[in-house]
Amino acid sequence: MNINENLLHQIAAKFIEGQDIQAEIKGTNLQLEVLRSLLDISKNLLSELCKKEYNIDLVIDMIHEKKNLTKRFQDLSGITWKL
Repeated sequence: MNINENLLHQIAAKFIEGQDIQAEIKGTNLQLEVLRSLLDISKNLLSELCKKEYNIDLVIDMIHEKKNLTKRFQDLSGITWKL
């Protein structure tokens, strides 16, 4: 991927928190697809955890999916995912 790791994490954190972002991130189609999936699951996990009464089974499934996507993203991009 052609982006500074710190900048990527700043952009990702804003997206996960639900903020509007404007960014152009370059990479292969597969890298971008996995990054998008990782961002989506991270955002959905945060949203679920912020509920007063969250579904623990759903949270556990989401954590497993996020872990798998994180490994896949790191393998594809060489970037250590910190979020």
